[in-house]
Amino acid sequence: MTLEEPTKVMESVGTALEKVLMAVDSEGRLTAGVYEAAKLLNVSVDGVALCLLTAEPVELEEDLALQIHFTLLQAFCAENEIAVALLTEPARLNALLPVDTDGAPRDCHCVLISVNPPDPALDTVTDFCLRSIYTDQWVPTIVLPER
Repeated sequence: MTLEEPTKVMESVGTALEKVLMAVDSEGRLTAGVYEAAKLLNVSVDGVALCLLTAEPVELEEDLALQIHFTLLQAFCAENEIAVALLTEPARLNALLPVDTDGAPRDCHCVLISVNPPDPALDTVTDFCLRSIYTDQWVPTIVLPER
């Protein structure tokens, strides 16, 4: 394996995640916000395929409550075999997701993506996340492509 191969894998995973995010909201398969995510996980854990945790690195270091939320979500997802990934560019994620029904930007600290219908791009992302666990990277970081 050359040094370029992991970079290409990361680019393809980022592109696959972008495709997933662009499709899931219109299909009603996206839940955004820590509180909304917790409610969904409490009711329908089997219907969730991917949990995205998003924060600026500085925000994550300074916000103790956010660290606790993320730790609890990571543990819950690991226990229930839900793929988890970290995004360090919330602005890029916000740009991909439409605003809420009231016109406000969504809380994107936690985004859940539901399983149905089957989606090859989602499978690419979840497989990458699960493989990362086996290579000692507890929560992989995914970089969305620049536009």
